[in-house]
Amino acid sequence: MLAFMSDYLDRRGMAIGPLLDEARIDRADIEDPRRQISLNAVATLFDSAARGLNDPAFGLNYARHFPIGGSGLIGHMLMSAPTVQQALCVVAHYATIHTTGMQVSFDVREGAGWFSLRWPPSFTARPAQYTAFSLGALVLRIRLAAGSDWRPASAAFQHRAPAAIAIYRQFFGTRLEFDQPQFAIEVDAAALAKSMPPVMQGLFDTMLDLGDRTLREQSTPSDIGSLVQTELARRLALEELFDLETVAAALGFTSRSMQWQLALEATTYEQILLLTRIVQAEQYLRETSHPMTAIAAMLGFSELSAFTRWANRQFGDTPTAVRQKLRGSLKP
Repeated sequence: MLAFMSDYLDRRGMAIGPLLDEARIDRADIEDPRRQISLNAVATLFDSAARGLNDPAFGLNYARHFPIGGSGLIGHMLMSAPTVQQALCVVAHYATIHTTGMQVSFDVREGAGWFSLRWPPSFTARPAQYTAFSLGALVLRIRLAAGSDWRPASAAFQHRAPAAIAIYRQFFGTRLEFDQPQFAIEVDAAALAKSMPPVMQGLFDTMLDLGDRTLREQSTPSDIGSLVQTELARRLALEELFDLETVAAALGFTSRSMQWQLALEATTYEQILLLTRIVQAEQYLRETSHPMTAIAAMLGFSELSAFTRWANRQFGDTPTAVRQKLRGSLKP
């Protein structure tokens, strides 16, 4: 997807070079479709472009110019799927080919389809622009089957309401919710059943075989620390129990064996919990409008005063002051 951004930015009078430097992306990485680029770096690039162009809707504007099939294997799988529902299924299942660490899911409940994204626990970039691009491009592909006026039945976003709300409504309809636990769009039953535009016969099966092979080639054992961090981030956000014994049991370990495995990775449960809280606190304070009491609860603090004391120790200031520093004068 980044291979096309250089031309798009050129047309808007901006060079991509300085943005790549800021995001620490090598130009060779965007010219070789086989190379994987850090999701954090990609989101940083999108956010830097939005700031440089002073375009709060950069992600959605870029989605309008992004070519069909431009996302490589995933794009071809999506466009060759027989129906919208099958297209969403394969995008969710094979998403890690392009977005390692991203939690992507699709399920059908009471006839409606729910396509959702959740960022990795270690994610530190501002996600609004890249997520808007990803979901916006997906909506445009669904419109090829469901009609040019189609919009999701509802849409949810983790960040606070953007200044460019009008273009969000053009893409995602009027039922928009912000400050939500994840990014998601709701696809109605009629749209799910629509046939995607016909392409070469047999291409879908060929793409599935290639996708399976690519996933196998990319497959690597997950380190225990990453598994613990992901489980902790999920439990904290849902305000579930997150003590050592509970997390260990959820991952199939005893507390003693998990501590031993973490020691082999030169870390501890307490260190991972601290890191997870710091990353999540920065995201909540920077990207959302949640009140401090809600953020305290989502970080596992029983009282606001405990969260405030913790923030003073970790950030050297109160949560409110940290939010002001993280946001600065920037708008989502």
